[in-house]
Amino acid sequence: MVNLDGIGRLGRLWYKCRIIALHGCFSGPFCFKIKPLGKTMERSIYKYILKHTLRGQLFLLLLSGISMPLVYLGLMVPKEIINKAIGGQNIPDAIFGFEVDQVRYLLVLCAI
Repeated sequence: MVNLDGIGRLGRLWYKCRIIALHGCFSGPFCFKIKPLGKTMERSIYKYILKHTLRGQLFLLLLSGISMPLVYLGLMVPKEIINKAIGGQNIPDAIFGFEVDQVRYLLVLCAI
């Protein structure tokens, strides 16, 4: 038997946890056996990765799908600036009921 008087409360707790880890039980009111996990490793690395990261991967896939239209719209604004506002062709007569000329249309597009 090991003398645990001089090591303090944390030392006794550490010793009990070590005994549990090594033997699966210690003599006390909370004696329990550690059940073996069965298979310790997955057969395939891909199955292991999917098992532990599937939720995060699905979240990233959803986030990517939601952000695609926003990225597309962000790339359309410079195209509109170059092709229509600076080129001066196909400029709309009004935006939201306000008349616009080439310079105002360019300023509106730059403000977006």
